[in-house]
Order: sequence, then structure tokens, then C-alpha cells
Amino acid sequence: MARIFKLTYAKMRTLKGPGGKPLKVEKIASRGPNKGKRIMVAKREPVTRNGKLVLAESRKWYIEYVNADGITRRVPGYTDKRATEQRAAELERIAAYKDVGLIDQHAEHRKRPLTEHLDEWHAALIAKGTTDKQAREVHTRACRVIAGCRFTRWTDLSASKVQAFVADLRKAGKGISIKTGNDHLAAVKQFAKWVVQDGRAPHSPLTHLKGGNAKQDRRYERRPLTTDELGWLIDTTEHAPACRRMTGSDRAMLYRLATGTGFRATEMRSLTPVGFQLDVDPPAVLLRAADSKHRRDDLQPIRPDLAELLRGWLADKPTDGPVF
Repeated sequence: MARIFKLTYAKMRTLKGPGGKPLKVEKIASRGPNKGKRIMVAKREPVTRNGKLVLAESRKWYIEYVNADGITRRVPGYTDKRATEQRAAELERIAAYKDVGLIDQHAEHRKRPLTEHLDEWHAALIAKGTTDKQAREVHTRACRVIAGCRFTRWTDLSASKVQAFVADLRKAGKGISIKTGNDHLAAVKQFAKWVVQDGRAPHSPLTHLKGGNAKQDRRYERRPLTTDELGWLIDTTEHAPACRRMTGSDRAMLYRLATGTGFRATEMRSLTPVGFQLDVDPPAVLLRAADSKHRRDDLQPIRPDLAELLRGWLADKPTDGPVF
């Protein structure tokens, strides 16, 4: 059975020097913001009466109980004895429930700040192979929504507040586009889904949220280059001066390869000479799984005329290291 008690300790008094000023002594702080640093504190000594220590009791009550694992624990209670007795009974009840498998496994996670869950989610994204850039983007968007809605604990999450916050982002100032708002919704929903999958909550309150129709709010109309535009770009670049530590010829080949494979900029930077399989039919370029957004090997076929241009261009390149 749990017992409650008050701690007893020797009563202390501050020593004073000439002029009634407290005497100071140097010590290393064991807690607080100055932990581990040398600080000056008032010199104290135990109070005695008739040669015996004068004892005092703590203002707060303490609880000693045995948890479900059979380990004796001591935790602080309250200054009110009645409230401490109720807390002791609750701890005993929790221990009993846990012993028979009835404990709420999500209780501790509900008490933790959402910032801790967010940081652990970001680490989990990296651990499963998500690129640093992608993990950072979704983490930043989810943090923006949660901070904007002033959510601090999991129980604070509200679908209506999230939807209202994202709607306000679209109205404020120039406002974000519907697509960007959808990206914020997707990020915070992804976080909530991970919390549930990781066994930290029974369900997500954001599951039913849906984004808007991005076609209604196009900020940038993207289109492919025409054949004439692409030809002009490559021809102009071919004879252009060096830029960003790349010659005009290298940049022109970069544009040819990008349009011939569809690889992203970061994927192009990872290509090495061994990835160019130009003597097979059809010729192809290999993108390793570690460098691909999809995290799988991508063997992209290319046109024979592009392969012929690459063969001559690669002849002057080092055999190790990226080609761009």
C-alpha cells in the first residue's frame, strides 16, 4: 500500500560577516541554467539547539508506492495532504491496471509536448530513407500549422482549427496558393498519421480533412518548351561563358540530358560516368537508389543521338566523381 510522508531535513542558517552581509563560498552548480559552472552562493550551516540539530519538514508531501514492475518509487505529491492521498490512490490504481493489461497505453504520449513528437517524426522520416530536403519541408509545414493553431498537446488537435488556419494563410497579405495550402494540410495529416501508426494515439482527428482544387488558383502556369525554344536554349548555352563553375558546353549537355531523361536537378548532380550505359540497346542512364527520390534504381533509356553526343562528351571527363 502506498504511504505518504514529509521529508525531514536539518534546518540551515546563512552565515553573515562584518556589516551583516552574507558570506559567500564558491561551488559548482548541480542544476538549473548554470549547471556545471562555478558560482558564488551564500555560506550556510546547520542550526543546533542544546547541541542537537534542529529538524524541519518539507512543505510538500511525498508518495512511496510499488509500481506494476514491483519497483518501489518515490514521487512528490502536493502541499495538501488530502490531494496527495488521492494522487497516491490513483498511482496504485494505475499500477494495478497495468499489471493486468488494462492500462491506457497512450496516456503518457498525450502528456508530452507536440514539439517532441514532431522532432521524433522528423528523425523517423530520415531513418526510413526520406531525403533531407523532403523531410525538412514536410516537418517545417507541419510545425507551421501546429504553432499557428497554438496546439501544445495531442489532445489539442482540432480539424476545424487546422482548416481555418490554412484558410487564413491563403487570405493573409498576398496569401499562399491553394496548392501550397494543400501541402500544409498534407504535412500535418502525415504527422498525425505517423503518431497513430507509432502507437502514440488511438486515431487521428485530421483524417477526414481534404484540400481545395489547386486548378482554381494557378500562380504559375507551367508548360513544356517548344522544340524551337529548347533548340535556342541549348545553342545559346553552348557558346555562353562559364557560369556556376560550369562551361557553356557542360551546361548545354546538362540541358540535353535533363530533357532526355526527366531527372531532377539533385539527381543529375549525382550521375557518374559508370552510370552511363551507352553501348547497350537501347542506351540508358542508371540512377542509383540512394540518389533517386523514389529510393530505387532507375534505368532510364535515352535516344541513340543523345547517347552518341554523350559518348564524345564523357571522353574528356574523369572516370570517378560526378560528371556535373
